[in-house]
Amino acid sequence: MPPTWLHSSIWRGAPCLQLNKFASGTLCPEIPLIPGTRHMSKHRTTLLMAILLGLVGFYIVQSQPALPEMPVAVSSRQQLDGRNEIRKVSIERGKTGGHVVRIEYRYRGGPWPARIRVYGLQGGDSPAGQKPEGVVSVARGVHSTTTLVRRDPSSRVAYTTRMVRVEMYNMPKEQVLARKDIEYPIDWPRLPYNPEPARDKDRDIETLYREAVSEIDFSSSDSLRNARLKLEIIAQRDARFVPAYPEMARYYMKTNWGPEGLRQAERVLENGLAIDPGHANSHVLIGYVYAHQGRYKEAEAAFKRAAEIGTNNLWLWANWGELFLMQARVQDAIAMYEKALEGGRSYDTYDRARKDAYRHLIDIHRMAKEFESVDVLHRQRIADYENEPCYPYYYAKFRQRHFDDPDTVLEHAKKALAADCRHTASVRKVIGIAYYSKWLAAATPDEARSYLTQAQLFFPEGPKLIYWLAKSDTTAPVIEGLLADGISIDLPDNQGLTALAYAAKEDEVGAMKRLIALGGNPAATIGKEKIPLLAIAVLSNSKESVKCLLDSGADVDAPVYGGASMLELAEGMGYGEVAELLRNAGGKRI
Repeated sequence: MPPTWLHSSIWRGAPCLQLNKFASGTLCPEIPLIPGTRHMSKHRTTLLMAILLGLVGFYIVQSQPALPEMPVAVSSRQQLDGRNEIRKVSIERGKTGGHVVRIEYRYRGGPWPARIRVYGLQGGDSPAGQKPEGVVSVARGVHSTTTLVRRDPSSRVAYTTRMVRVEMYNMPKEQVLARKDIEYPIDWPRLPYNPEPARDKDRDIETLYREAVSEIDFSSSDSLRNARLKLEIIAQRDARFVPAYPEMARYYMKTNWGPEGLRQAERVLENGLAIDPGHANSHVLIGYVYAHQGRYKEAEAAFKRAAEIGTNNLWLWANWGELFLMQARVQDAIAMYEKALEGGRSYDTYDRARKDAYRHLIDIHRMAKEFESVDVLHRQRIADYENEPCYPYYYAKFRQRHFDDPDTVLEHAKKALAADCRHTASVRKVIGIAYYSKWLAAATPDEARSYLTQAQLFFPEGPKLIYWLAKSDTTAPVIEGLLADGISIDLPDNQGLTALAYAAKEDEVGAMKRLIALGGNPAATIGKEKIPLLAIAVLSNSKESVKCLLDSGADVDAPVYGGASMLELAEGMGYGEVAELLRNAGGKRI
């Protein structure tokens, strides 16, 4: 016997839901009887039911959010005159890190349907992988909309795009109706790797090759493993695909650097050149291999051959520059590195060669004390790579060490901090020191107090601050200000280490000399074990640091561990040159 709520409704005219084929009867709600309603007319019942359904429908419509207006098919008579256009485009970095695109477009109403998509270009007219699906539906007339630049949906590796393309296209024919390109470089980060061999097997060789290059560039253990899987698939499909041979050589060198890995790379490259003797990139890389095997003449011949063939591979010039540096041909090296910088960014894997060239040129000019040239290179590199978070920090650190310019230091260091440069602790120290410099030069007590407060927030007072200040003639005067303010030059930290101990530990001889000149004690005992400061320099095997301390009055005969002498410590560690210094210093005292 079914329950009572399955019985026929007292609403005689109300329709009832028919039960499924496995049940009998109808499904209608049972409404309790109301006195006086048993003889209600059929017409009145139907009317009340209609009113009730209307009220329910009105409530549902009013309580739901409005649906977006979707474009509808437009006949030729309804289409506007003129053409479809992407009129205005602006791009900016959003608060959550995405690249926000604001678009003004005109859609004449056909062909229909149409959408807008936004994606990156690596160079020329080449999309960075697959084009993403459009996510913005368009409506007839002139409208504005906002969306995000989409990364290559097929790629999880890190890559760079130079341009952003805004494209209106007809679906499903992929007919482009209007487009606009904006120069806006984006460095797309690597996404977490999730190896899917089955997925790779469905990809074409060019896609597998492009991703293998990017994964080898990234050089993590996961990315290198994934790159090898892709290269193996390429080899199985087409062993004559020569561009894959230099990538396998790079894999061998990155996973097994040394004579064995170089030999493996050489063999792979020789196999590729046997298939295509005119493959320029193989000549570029085998020249690099020869250089690191000490085969300089063969290396230069390989580079010359690559140049004769012609290539846009900027590693030709960067590797050639490195070859000249190995032979102390500095001016020739500079010429090659400058060639790598000619013509601006490539916005592809060869951008890494430009970065390598910048790094070497900066180091060459810095070591030659050509600081104005270094300054120009730093500024140029920042302009070329606006999205590199740590380049402003490297410039701020250099500028702080060699120029009295705390405002420029603060500008670039704060930019690096806001961009999440990975050297956060060091960036904060640079900012702190810049504020200490401004404190020292403040015009009024209030100004000085404000700068000192900010300085202490970024880099609290202590031996590490004094050590960092002592690294440069430009910042060392701040130490004198701190000493006048009551700070001790030999102030220890919780481990009992002084600024002079940190300088000796890190072999910063220039900082050691400045600290000693300001009153630092070279004969001090440091640390919880109270060992002589000289022992720190001996254990670091730093001949210059040991000489600096001995010349400044450090006691060569001070006992170290269990009564052992400094000389016995150096001889036991096998530090011959340091032991000779100590032996001579001891002899002078006899």
